[in-house]
Amino acid sequence: MRYGESTMIYGDKIFMYGGVLQHGSVTNELWAFDVSARNWENITVKAESCNTSMTNMMCPLPLASSGHSANIIPIHDGAKTDFFMIIIFGHSPIYGFLNTVQEYNLGTREWRVVTTNGFPVKGGYGHSASYDELT
Repeated sequence: MRYGESTMIYGDKIFMYGGVLQHGSVTNELWAFDVSARNWENITVKAESCNTSMTNMMCPLPLASSGHSANIIPIHDGAKTDFFMIIIFGHSPIYGFLNTVQEYNLGTREWRVVTTNGFPVKGGYGHSASYDELT
């Protein structure tokens, strides 16, 4: 049982990321519910290495987070299309309110924090987001 997670549909699976567990801890778990088979799978992921003494990278990836929003988006690269789950903002018990964008590649099962540009946005919690491929 949890709250503050995000869920999104990709293919015949419903993906659920993060949230606050029943006993109050915030998680970075990624689960998939297979609608056809009616079963849950805890998704094992690969993350970039986390040597915070060498970089200013937030670790470990994925970040434990609640109150974020998420969308599945296609990234077209020539004839190839990869699908990514984009996690926007939220709250981390380690880093507080997040202004990060995390990215999970559904094909390679790899996580990373996306480098963003422009004025730093203050972290958001409990918001929603949608993706419109046309715009």
